[in-house]
Amino acid sequence: MTDSYDDFESPEEALEALAREMRTTGAREAYQTLLSVCRDPKAPAPAKATAGVALLRAAGLMAANEKQPGKKELHEMTREELTAHRQRLEAISAALAVEVEAEVVETPPAGVFE
Repeated sequence: MTDSYDDFESPEEALEALAREMRTTGAREAYQTLLSVCRDPKAPAPAKATAGVALLRAAGLMAANEKQPGKKELHEMTREELTAHRQRLEAISAALAVEVEAEVVETPPAGVFE
């Protein structure tokens, strides 16, 4: 990600790129940070409790019936909103696929005596 608007056609494109990075890299870093707080034996109990609640909320395990403000259900979206939603999901899927491909380490087949 870059801090310059020069690399984008418009400020909207720049904001969309930033939002995408926050949903991928930012979310991953936040998850790892919260997990490390939960696992840290020296972390104070309130910090562990807060991190645990944040993880449960992110996983959708708390307030499951509570609708997020500003979020529409698929059946409530217009055709344009559905198209934009699909495009966001495809972009996330493509980013994750590239990431997974980068993490795959090819192991040579083991021989009989290995």
